Amino acid sequence: MGRFILVRLFQTVVALVGISLLVFILVHASGDPTMLMRTATSTEEEIANIKNQLGLDKSLPELYWIF
Repeated sequence: MGRFILVRLFQTVVALVGISLLVFILVHASGDPTMLMRTATSTEEEIANIKNQLGLDKSLPELYWIF
């Protein structure tokens, strides 16, 4: 019985990590949110500032960890 519970717990953890990774990939594949927030007169510096404020200037593993 104990082995069954351990196997189920392992399967649960694997499923949760897999689902969260899939959702993370789909969210990031949808595009860059800063491009939706910018105006026609936005400079590269302003766009970089928006990315910094939203935390989008971090690497993908860091963003996944925060997610």
